[in-house]
Amino acid sequence: MYSIYSFLDYFNIAPNDSTFEWNFGDASPLKDSTNAYHSYATSGIFISTLSTKAGFLNTCLDADVYTVIVNPSPAITVSAGGTTWQGLSDTLVANGGNTYLWSTNSTNDSVFISPSTNTTYTVTGTNSFGCSATATVIVNPNPVASFTTNASNVPTVVFTNTSTNATAYSWNFGDGSPTGSSANEIHVYSPGTYTVTLTVANACNIDTATYILTIISNDVLTTDNINEIKIYPNPSSGIIHLQLNTTEKIKVEIVNILGEIVSANEFNKSLAIIDLSALSEGVYYVKISSLTGVQIKRLIIIK
Repeated sequence: MYSIYSFLDYFNIAPNDSTFEWNFGDASPLKDSTNAYHSYATSGIFISTLSTKAGFLNTCLDADVYTVIVNPSPAITVSAGGTTWQGLSDTLVANGGNTYLWSTNSTNDSVFISPSTNTTYTVTGTNSFGCSATATVIVNPNPVASFTTNASNVPTVVFTNTSTNATAYSWNFGDGSPTGSSANEIHVYSPGTYTVTLTVANACNIDTATYILTIISNDVLTTDNINEIKIYPNPSSGIIHLQLNTTEKIKVEIVNILGEIVSANEFNKSLAIIDLSALSEGVYYVKISSLTGVQIKRLIIIK
């Protein structure tokens, strides 16, 4: 859109039944009114004509011509040195005007930016005719990958996406199976330790998050010659007794269903007591390690 002109009739004497007709000179429809406003879609020189008519035959009584000069608005554009991402520096360069005013209050034709958040930059350019136009650059935020896991129904694991600013997802479950592309995924594992990777993306960038997941599906896993170890009470309210049946140095680790070690102790006696009352209700695994091997037993804590 260009200039909006106000046209006022200037006939001092006209019959009572006279009408006014405006021709704005740009092939737009004629307008019948005493006064008129018109917006020219393009720049240029236009011959505007006002005619007054009256009588039964609507005879033209008089006409006047006015030359309208519509100056062009500037075509303001902004170019960047690279892809403008959150957290990355760049230089924005304005083009198409004689003078500029940025939303940062800079009056240079270029500004250096280093946005840390989602930011919008605007620049108003003015040409030699005094006409202005505005251009805008939006700096979109980078995606941030994150997720949580729920392995309460081992060996089935539920992965819940908690990423922000992401529009695409790729799950690598770490076991050689096909990748997943949904925001949230469910996967069934065999016993073992796996590195799960979530890669997220948007139009600006990509990000990844990883989690090491250990799946233990058996109540007891024996890989050694350690004498049978007893844990009681099981289920327990938090205090457990371990009958180790050995005097060699034993390492005892309590592992939750996500494979995280939540408690670790060392003993060199046949009977040990461990206070796990700070742990939440749920299923845990007691991993007993010695120089001769490893045993893993399932433990249930009930409050």
